[in-house]
Amino acid sequence: MTKILKWRNYLWLYLIAIFIINLALLKLPLTNVFGYEFSVINSLLLVLLSGIYTIYFYKNNFEKHQPDFLKDVLQSLFLFLLIPFCVSVFNSIITGFCSFTDGILFYLVITAPSILIGTSLGLISILLLSRFQIVLLLLLYIGILAIIAFEIYFNPQVYIFNPILGFFPGTIYDEGIAVTGKLVIYRVLNLLFFTFIIIAAMRSLIRGKKKYVITTIVIPIVIAGIFYLLSPQFGFSTTFNRLKDELDKTIVSEHFIIHSDRRIENKKIKMLALNHEYYYQELEKYFEVSLDEKIHAFIFYDNDQKKELLGSRNADIAKPWLNQIYITYDNWDHTLKHELAHCFSADFGAGILKLASGLNPMLIEGIAEAADGNYNDNSLHFMAALAFNSGYTMDLEYLLSKIGFYSQSSSISYIYAGSFIQYLIENYGIIKFKKYYITGDYKDSYGVELSNTLALYYKFLADLDYTFSEDKASYYFGRKSIFQKVCPRAIAKYLRTGWEQMHNMQFTGAQETFNTILDKSDNYSAFVGLIRSYEKQDSISSAINILKKNISEYKKTSYYYNLELILADLFLKIGEEKTADSLYRVIIKQDPNKRLTSISNIRKAILNDEINTDYLLGSNYDKYYFLQQMNEDHYNYWTFPVIINLSEVLDEHYNIFLKNFNKDIKVQDYVSSYASFLLSKYMLANYDFINAKKIAGLSLRYSSDSNLNIILKEQFNKAKWFAMNGEELLGKFIIYYK
Repeated sequence: MTKILKWRNYLWLYLIAIFIINLALLKLPLTNVFGYEFSVINSLLLVLLSGIYTIYFYKNNFEKHQPDFLKDVLQSLFLFLLIPFCVSVFNSIITGFCSFTDGILFYLVITAPSILIGTSLGLISILLLSRFQIVLLLLLYIGILAIIAFEIYFNPQVYIFNPILGFFPGTIYDEGIAVTGKLVIYRVLNLLFFTFIIIAAMRSLIRGKKKYVITTIVIPIVIAGIFYLLSPQFGFSTTFNRLKDELDKTIVSEHFIIHSDRRIENKKIKMLALNHEYYYQELEKYFEVSLDEKIHAFIFYDNDQKKELLGSRNADIAKPWLNQIYITYDNWDHTLKHELAHCFSADFGAGILKLASGLNPMLIEGIAEAADGNYNDNSLHFMAALAFNSGYTMDLEYLLSKIGFYSQSSSISYIYAGSFIQYLIENYGIIKFKKYYITGDYKDSYGVELSNTLALYYKFLADLDYTFSEDKASYYFGRKSIFQKVCPRAIAKYLRTGWEQMHNMQFTGAQETFNTILDKSDNYSAFVGLIRSYEKQDSISSAINILKKNISEYKKTSYYYNLELILADLFLKIGEEKTADSLYRVIIKQDPNKRLTSISNIRKAILNDEINTDYLLGSNYDKYYFLQQMNEDHYNYWTFPVIINLSEVLDEHYNIFLKNFNKDIKVQDYVSSYASFLLSKYMLANYDFINAKKIAGLSLRYSSDSNLNIILKEQFNKAKWFAMNGEELLGKFIIYYK
């Protein structure tokens, strides 16, 4: 019995430990499927256990079985790989695979090399020390992982290529991770590098000559150093030099150095620089701080470029400790002030990262949201009250925990965090909040228990004089958190394939792809793709039947109202105008958000016109021309958002665009006020500062909606500042190319 227990140096203990840990992974979100997260966690585990096993196996077996030592070690370690694979695959057979192909690719590319890496680290520890070899192994292990922190801290990137993890997408959750050619090349280089170490180490151990020991250590260090220096050229890291080479147009203003892709026109980048300066003076007042250094802003041409260089496709980010922000040009209007706020909060942030105490995400993101104050043209308090009074309540004490913040959909977490912190600053001032931000001790900062203030805040939300609707709440908050999604990575891959097939007019293949997704999940994008695939094949009746049959599954979600609009449009296309009209009226009554209400009102208005179907089927130019005709005699204010959008898409000259508005604008209600607000924003974007200010002032004539009024005042103040300072600042900007 003793001999069995000691077989292969207590191999059974390691296997049981691996088995138990992998059973636990099945209970956790993301790691409970055979995919990326599962493979990364096992790589972390197996590198360490392989190193430990190699050290103890050497101590007990090297002298006796020197010729077969390495073969015996690797045979045992192969079982290390087999256990996680069997556990996850067996579980997936029972519960269903997300994608076996993706799972096996991730496991082979990320996890499989771990046993060789662990073996090499174990052999290095044996070579360098006769005692405390496990301690050295741990130091090597931690040191390699520390490269992640080093690169994220000093480099712009959020992604990391690392021998132990393989690939780490960073702190920004990305559903689109796949085994790429770059990752395969990286792991092949890992295998060559660590195999060389194993061979060299075994030679040193067998021959026992000191010079071989030195060679075994020195050569890998030199190779690793060369690789690190060359990694930006191969795309395995992004240094500031690489980023500046790609974003080689620079504009210098009073408080910023803005690096952008040269494909972004000078006119646009100058307007962006003006917005930087405007938000700077706003945030300077809000935070009551003055920054010592200019902020570096990196503006990417599109999300693909940002994904390649930064590692984050969809999220714009800031690195407060570096005094830098990273934004996609098309998204700046939604995120610029938020990201700049992170740089200002760094002035009183804690630690080397200059963030909130304990890296608390609610405080970090909450202060940026509070400073921004605008969520989809709504005030933060309106959005929080909408959630609170519509059943989307949240325990903010739980939200203050790291897990709590990410357990909800991002919209709810960000809105509550921003509104609560805005409430604190409005009622108790910025000084007390700064103390709370840096210490994390609420009672010491405010002199009362957090629960007491939360009770007052909840009452504040309940008493706000806003009009709420269940439909508006469902539209904004009916989304899932990352932990609630089913097979997010596999579905993201299928979605890319399905929409590529649609783009290439492979409609039958697209239907199969979208149906594969819908067998696993109620994914909205896949459902819309399926509907559109039938529509493109002139099977509108089939599309309507599928939509009518399944639309109820999306009730009380953000997607339900878009599906209602699609259904109404489909009915209009087949001539069932009464049915379409009734659906448009339903959406208008629901009023889930301004965009859908505006579109539905336009659709309803054109139903009496002979060319209503032509409008839906026509080009952007056709739509634009028709909307111009609708406004010829008198304004239809619902059309303003669409006219503005189409003018921008069609790249119409601004002076021609202005001819659409040669009559007096009369602000008498919500729709005319909001239409004027959007028109003012478009005028500002086109350097028409005087008219932007005039129209923004006009929009304020309607004051019955206190939520809208906050946004209108912000736009008026902005237009006023641009009218006073815009021309002067434009003359001071310096643009140069690298």
